[in-house]
Amino acid sequence: MSPVNVDRSTSSLRGRSGFHILVVDGDTQVRDLTAELLRDHGYSVSIASNRHDLHEILYTKTVNLVAIDIALPSGNGLDICRELRAKHSLPVIMLTRLGADADRIASLEAGANDCLAKPFNPQDLLVTIERTLHRAREAADAPKDAIRRLHFVGWSLDTWKRELRNSDGVIIDLSMGEYEILVTFLKHPRQVVSPDMLRERVTLIGPKDFDRAIDIVVSRLRKKLDMKGGEQPLITNIENAGYIFPASVTRT
Repeated sequence: MSPVNVDRSTSSLRGRSGFHILVVDGDTQVRDLTAELLRDHGYSVSIASNRHDLHEILYTKTVNLVAIDIALPSGNGLDICRELRAKHSLPVIMLTRLGADADRIASLEAGANDCLAKPFNPQDLLVTIERTLHRAREAADAPKDAIRRLHFVGWSLDTWKRELRNSDGVIIDLSMGEYEILVTFLKHPRQVVSPDMLRERVTLIGPKDFDRAIDIVVSRLRKKLDMKGGEQPLITNIENAGYIFPASVTRT
């Protein structure tokens, strides 16, 4: 079975012209079929098979989104994702192995915006790209007077820089998933945050492995927030309901 099948029955879901997608995959067949699918749906597409070609395209062309295979013949796709995240706000979708939960979690930790398992359904790819581009555009268009900082028990989260500082002013690194979950808690303090609410706001984790992956990411976030040994944990599990963030939050 091919990892992707170009199915023109999905043509009702048309991509928006003017967006340029870079597909990075060492498998020639998958790369070419994916590029054909995206072009059929209105996208401009460039292709690359390795890190060198990717950087050359980014240097010479304007790219709106990068889709990267996690296992490239010339290097780890996760390393490339980390490089991009360190230098760009460019949206990244990781293409992982089917059923490899560790790949999805690693993609989240590397800073990917979303993740899709191979072999993937063409419509799933199109929906994932549309959703990721939409969210990136919303972030870019956020008004200048939007709430910037969220404060809680000595901590401060700068939502413009995506920067979390503890009470000593030390910056705490957050993965993309940890950041999105923390923002959700801070916008709904002292309220039960259900799995369905997190599913709407966390971009990377698909429904198949959602509950397990969310538990892992929440656990990592909880450890980072509890490093200074507070009187009570800042994230509490509510059995059969979700989570609650018990601290008060102020906004500036």
